[in-house]
Amino acid sequence: DQCRQTGYQGRAAIYEICLVTEGLRKLIMHRCDGGGLKQCAIAEGMETLRHDGWRRVAQGRSTIEEVVRVTQTDEVMAETTEEAEPIVAAEATEIQ
Repeated sequence: DQCRQTGYQGRAAIYEICLVTEGLRKLIMHRCDGGGLKQCAIAEGMETLRHDGWRRVAQGRSTIEEVVRVTQTDEVMAETTEEAEPIVAAEATEIQ
């Protein structure tokens, strides 16, 4: 009854926080696309929305279906970056 027959009670946010590392800074300066930036950020330790969602599923605070539903954009980004050549931040050179 507390869920008003929706199966959900309350709200819980999932987060994706990207700290700008030196590698990301170089890619930004070279006008790298969003997919490449995200690929580099993940390689350097950033956790995606979906990863945070899976943590909530493991804690019993969300469902698999809900995480998949709200992180579909994550999946699309992953598919497009998988097709691209890997980008390594070390490949970027400093702009003089």
